[in-house]
Amino acid sequence: MTKEEFLNEIEQVIQSRPEWSRRGQAVFNHIDQKYGVARIAQFSHGKDCYYEDKYIKDFVECCWQLLNENK
Repeated sequence: MTKEEFLNEIEQVIQSRPEWSRRGQAVFNHIDQKYGVARIAQFSHGKDCYYEDKYIKDFVECCWQLLNENK
């Protein structure tokens, strides 16, 4: 998967999230469930967008880096 494909996937998650879900919450949950690196980004790297949508970009970038480290 390229970074562009990853970012497009995350954008799709944001666009298709339920009305009751915040953008950051949807992104965090998706990455946690599909890739399993959300909590590493949250606890080991201090990147968390679950409660603050303004941190989505930093969180997604950190997750992308973590996914590429595991290759």
